[in-house]
Parts: sequence; C-alpha cells; structure tokens
Amino acid sequence: MFEWISIPVSFFLSIIAIIISIRQYRLSKRTQILRPHSDRLGRVFKLWLESDSFLPHVLDIANIPEDSIVLRMQKGAKLSSITHALQHLETGYGKFFVKLKELEQRIKENNKQTEEFFTSLQGQLEKELGLAKSARERRYAYYRRIISYSLRKIVTGYPEVDPELNKRTNGHWELKWSNASLVIGYRKDCEKCLGLIKKLLASKNIIKEVKSLNEKAQRLMGEREKLKEELRLKVVDYIELGGILKGKCNACSE
Repeated sequence: MFEWISIPVSFFLSIIAIIISIRQYRLSKRTQILRPHSDRLGRVFKLWLESDSFLPHVLDIANIPEDSIVLRMQKGAKLSSITHALQHLETGYGKFFVKLKELEQRIKENNKQTEEFFTSLQGQLEKELGLAKSARERRYAYYRRIISYSLRKIVTGYPEVDPELNKRTNGHWELKWSNASLVIGYRKDCEKCLGLIKKLLASKNIIKEVKSLNEKAQRLMGEREKLKEELRLKVVDYIELGGILKGKCNACSE
C-alpha cells in the first residue's frame, strides 16, 4: 500500500523540481541575457526617438528650405539602421510597428507631392523670368527663395511687407523681400518678377493647393509627434523603470 502511494508522490515532487528549475533558468536568462540586452536596445530606442532619424521630416509647403542641400539632409535615416530594435518593435509591439510603417509611407508620399508641386512652380518661374540662377552672372534670380517666400506668404501672411525695388550703386536694380534679395538685374527684370509674384499670390488654384498641402503636413507632423511620445512611454520609459523589452530579435533568439 505504501509503495503504491510513494510512486505518485515522488512523481509529483519531480514535477515540482522541474518547474522550479525552469523558473530558475528563466530568471537567470532574464538577469544575465535579457536585462542587459533590453537596456542596450532601450538606449537605442531613446537615441532614435531623440534624433533627426526618427522617420522622415514632414515637408511643409509653408516652410520649404531655400537650400536644396538642407532639404536632402532632412529625409531621415532608413529604419533598417536599427535592425534589432525594429525586430522587437515588430514582434512585441505590433500595433506601433504598423503605425510606424504606415506613417513613414504617408510622410514620403506627402514629401514627394510637395516637392513636385514646388519644383513645378519654380520651373515655370524660371521659364517666364528667364534670368540666370548663378550669382556670378550680371542678371540673376534666387528662384527657390522667390517661390518659398510666396508660398509662405499664402499660408502664414509672412513676410508682412511687400517686395520692393532698389537701385544699386552699379546702376543695376534689386528686388528685395523682407531684406532678402530676389532678383539682381535691370529694372524691367525686377518689375517682371514682381508681376509674377503678384500673379502667383492671386491664383485661386495655387492658393487652394498650397493650403491643402499645408493642412496635410500639419496633420502628419501631429501624428509623428504623437507616435514618438507613445513609443517613448511604452518602450523607453518602461525599460528604464525595470521592464524587459517585449518581442524578440535575431540576437536574443539565438
């Protein structure tokens, strides 16, 4: 009778021992592997969220950089540059990962549409004004600045002052807007550019498109900041308070 009872008891004790061993292994793995791994990726996430590489910058038609080099620098790093962190985001925070990818695509589409619209206006102005782009020539125009200031004027009302003509000491004329040069050349060059600016500012189609692009950019910027704050709260702050990063990556799965 006692031998019959001892079998299930010993079996039960073996099960308990196995469970305890598994828990000790998981605790050891958490302390020795997952904790430092989680802390390291937590720092990666934090730096990513605080840097200019968190998603592309949203291009706003009301604030186009005059320098095309600055525009290229604002495109943001590819998400593949944080591979392991991104794998954890995909497997442990699926909702945020989907939001991130969708928002990235929408920002790229907005930026492309905005750039194309801006470039088309600049190309049209270059064709109609017919002045050189280089300041090394005697008669030239700052085309990007002219379009940038005009579109900003439509959205924000700035610059508050109107463009003005000034005669230079060398006999040439200069068209300036809020102390920034737009055109250097003959008086007729400046007057022609002034007329084109007034035409642009009065175009109902251009005004409609500019305001639509601006509203779209403002929405995207708001969504970008909201997602950044959500990730900071759910991932970075969670890890800093002692939590373990959810999901897995190639490094911690091996």
